[in-house]
Amino acid sequence: MGVIHRITRVINLMVAGVAIAIAVFPPALYSYLSYQNCSTALKTEAEVIAPAFSGLVTAYPDTWRFREVQLRTLLSGNPGEEHREARRIFDNRNTLVVEIPEPLGSPALTRSAILLGPEETVAGRIEISRSLRPVLIRTGVVALGGMLLGFIVFIVLRIFPMRMLRRAQESFSRELELAQMTLHSIHEGVMVTNQEGEVE
Repeated sequence: MGVIHRITRVINLMVAGVAIAIAVFPPALYSYLSYQNCSTALKTEAEVIAPAFSGLVTAYPDTWRFREVQLRTLLSGNPGEEHREARRIFDNRNTLVVEIPEPLGSPALTRSAILLGPEETVAGRIEISRSLRPVLIRTGVVALGGMLLGFIVFIVLRIFPMRMLRRAQESFSRELELAQMTLHSIHEGVMVTNQEGEVE
C-alpha cells in the first residue's frame, strides 16, 4: 500500500503543478504583453507628436510657451475612442506649460518624449498618460478563464491516472489472491526458477 500512496501523491503533485501553471501562466503573459503594448504605443505616440512641437519651439524660441492656442491644437490629437489620455507639455525647467487633462483611472502609465529647440537643445518634453485599468480588467477576465481551465485540467488529469492506478491495483490483487490460492491448494513443494533455470 505504501507504493500506491506514493504513486498517488506523485500524480496529485504533478497534476496540481500542471493545473497551477495553466491557471497562472496565461494571465501573467497576457498582462505582461498588454503592458508592453500600451507602453510602446504611448512612447511611439509621444515621439510622433514631439517633432511638431519642436518645429513650433524652433520657430518661436522665446515665446513658444505663450502660444497656448497652437500648443493646445497640437496637443489635442485624437488617440481614438478606445483610449482616454491626458497630455502635458513641460518646458526645460519642468514647469507645466499646457495640458489637456483627462480623468484617468488609477493606475496610469506615462511615457514622454523630448522637445528640441534651436541647435538641437532640449526645450522641454511632452508627456502622455493612459489608464491601465482596462488592461487590469481584461487580465482579470483572462485569469478567471485560466483558473477555470486549470480546474478542469486538474479534474481530468487526476481522474484518468487514478482510475488506471485503481484498475492496476485491483488486477494485481486478483493475481496475488489467485497465486496464494494456488499455492495453498497444492500439497507439494513449489520451486520458482528464472528463464535460465536458476532457482529464485
